[in-house]
Amino acid sequence: MLARRAFLAGLGAAALGAAVPARAQEAQAQEAGGPRVIVVSRDRVLRESAAGRALRRAEQELSIAFQARVDAITAEIEAEEAEITQLRGEISREEFERRAARFDSKVRIARRRSQRRASELQQAVRAARERLSAALGPVLIALLKAEGAEIVLDADDVLVAAPTVNRTEAVIALFDAQIPAPEIVLPEEEALLPTEEELDAATFQPDSGE
Repeated sequence: MLARRAFLAGLGAAALGAAVPARAQEAQAQEAGGPRVIVVSRDRVLRESAAGRALRRAEQELSIAFQARVDAITAEIEAEEAEITQLRGEISREEFERRAARFDSKVRIARRRSQRRASELQQAVRAARERLSAALGPVLIALLKAEGAEIVLDADDVLVAAPTVNRTEAVIALFDAQIPAPEIVLPEEEALLPTEEELDAATFQPDSGE
């Protein structure tokens, strides 16, 4: 019975503590000499800010455009392969082998160039994301000074915090006002399929490294 009363008393104390306004709790922490802390969700800022949304759209557009190029080339290569296969019984063995070797070189070069371009896209997107992330630092410092705070914590690393110390919305507003979407800078684009001259040079040099 005594244990039950102690438990209920503990619940009552907890309820009273929860009823204290968050601002009052924050003020009490400052009066106690604790550092002024604000919390910001870095992930939300980079995801929900105008610059973050614009960067994701640019990434998606580049990805769709690249995939469309790859699909078109794949269709062209498959059609050429079917044509060569169909001609096998209609042309000489030497002519068939010449065409097959040329086709193999074309596929090899197209694959290498496609892989290289995909890697360039990934690197360019990663660099743009890093620039966006780096731009968050000065914004957080400006908010820190404006709020008179001493510490900024990432919301993902905080177990619980009063709503009043979460300044994510304020940071998003500052980010939108100050930070444009970073450009995805790509190297000059090259044709994924080789020219006839390139095929002439590569047909008998399959390991040329093209």
